[in-house]
Amino acid sequence: MNLIYLDPPFNSNTNYNILFGRGNGRPAQVRAFGDTWRWDDAAARRLEQIQSAVRHPAHSAVVGFDAQLGASGMLAYLTYMAERLAEMKRILKPSGNVFLHCDDTASHYLRILMDGIFGAANYRNHITWRRSVSHNDPRRFGRIADHILFYAMSDDFHWDGEAVTAPKTQGGKFSLSQFRDFLHTVERDQAAMGIYITLTPVSSRAARSEAAGQAAFR
Repeated sequence: MNLIYLDPPFNSNTNYNILFGRGNGRPAQVRAFGDTWRWDDAAARRLEQIQSAVRHPAHSAVVGFDAQLGASGMLAYLTYMAERLAEMKRILKPSGNVFLHCDDTASHYLRILMDGIFGAANYRNHITWRRSVSHNDPRRFGRIADHILFYAMSDDFHWDGEAVTAPKTQGGKFSLSQFRDFLHTVERDQAAMGIYITLTPVSSRAARSEAAGQAAFR
């Protein structure tokens, strides 16, 4: 596999909702999933497995996270991501690239994690995707950007810089859809199969434990 773009849960402590049907003339709001992580038995098992496997590519990073964060929702999230990023490294070709979409909640930890798994020398870019309107965040400056961490597998990775010279959106900025078009250009140029992966969290801890290895491919 030459290219992975993943849009995992952000650990943003946000419940995402969808509107489904109407009751008494008003829309009925149904919770689709919760991006809220808690320390539980499944997280403890993930931590133990990574800590006991000294050759696991995320071992050093996760040991450091444990010392810094302790048993917490953030550590539960990072061990979840460590398992999946390590598996992505296993299936990527030496010429492959990985792009991880996240927000500022855990981007600093995810970069350390990806340094450990893919190698700090294979870090290529921290891409900032800026929205036109910021979030209305209480007691802080409103967040206006998401982040995409770009890592290669080796110095032999594929790069087509001319693909990002496509026309920009109104206002002179690239949209996320244009960035995804760029990824598809890389895929086409390599005549390779690109996979867009959404790691979908579920609301209950029990269900999350059962679905820990599931990913939606589209």
